[in-house]
Amino acid sequence: MGVSHRDELLIVFHIGPEDLAANRAGRLGPHQLTQLRRSVWWNIAGALLLVAVLLLILGFVAHRPFNWIQYTLAVVLTVAALALGFFVARGLRRAVAAGVVERLTGPVSVTMRGRAGMWLAVQGRSFQLPVRFWHVGSGLPYHVYIAPAAKRIVAMEPVD
Repeated sequence: MGVSHRDELLIVFHIGPEDLAANRAGRLGPHQLTQLRRSVWWNIAGALLLVAVLLLILGFVAHRPFNWIQYTLAVVLTVAALALGFFVARGLRRAVAAGVVERLTGPVSVTMRGRAGMWLAVQGRSFQLPVRFWHVGSGLPYHVYIAPAAKRIVAMEPVD
C-alpha cells in the first residue's frame, strides 16, 4: 500500500503528526521549532562563510598594494553579506519566539522564478517553496501553514 499525500508531505517537511496538530491549533510544533532554531545558526554561519570567501578572493586575486576602491568594495560587500544573514536570522528568531502559525487555505500554484527558485502562491500571497515542486499538486487545494515572522512555509496538507 502506498503512502498518502498527507504522509508524503509530513516526510518531505521533516515533521510529524504532532507538528501538524500544533499547526492546526495555530502553533509551531516541536520539530518545526527545532528546524527554525537550526536555520538561525545556518544563516549566520552562511553569512560568515560568504564574508570569508569574499575576503579570500580579495586577498588572492586583487593586485597589491590595495587602493581605496578595493577597501571600500570589501567593506560594502562584507556589510551586505552580514546584513543579509542577520536579517534572515532575525526573522527566524522572531518566528521561534512567537511560536505562531498562520493558515492559508485554497488552491495553490507553483511557479519558477528564475534563479530565485520555486514559489508557491495561495490566497494572493507568495512564498518560496521549501520542498521539491513535484510534492505539490499545482491547482489543488491545500492548507498552507506559514510562520509569519519568518515568511516561511512550515507545513502543508491537502484539503479533504
